[in-house]
Amino acid sequence: MANTAVPGPLGDNLAFVWNTWWAAHALKASGFRTGLLFAPWGASLVLHSHTVLPSAIGAALPGLGTIAATNVVVALHLFLNGVCAFALAGRMTRRVAPTHSSSIRFCPAVARSTSRGLTELSRPSPQARW
Repeated sequence: MANTAVPGPLGDNLAFVWNTWWAAHALKASGFRTGLLFAPWGASLVLHSHTVLPSAIGAALPGLGTIAATNVVVALHLFLNGVCAFALAGRMTRRVAPTHSSSIRFCPAVARSTSRGLTELSRPSPQARW
């Protein structure tokens, strides 16, 4: 399922898959220019709202397809969100119990919103408010 399923509703999620595919293509060939859009002239992708670093990381993963690489990058983002929540709570409270509690409550809320779609990550989740 991780090789063929894009999480959440179709929309920006497919743009992230395209960005990962394009990054793999760009690493081999053209950089920030493509002949696959606006044929026959092509188009510059310098001002495209792509996610270069995560897409390049996903494209560099060996043996994975485009969708699987995108899903790995999304899972990595979820993990890093939890680490950042843990670090921020630890810095703000300087106590162990609230630090663990806040990161444990934050991670499922982000995972739930990701299952609704990647664009939901920008909206506050009621589970993340404590």
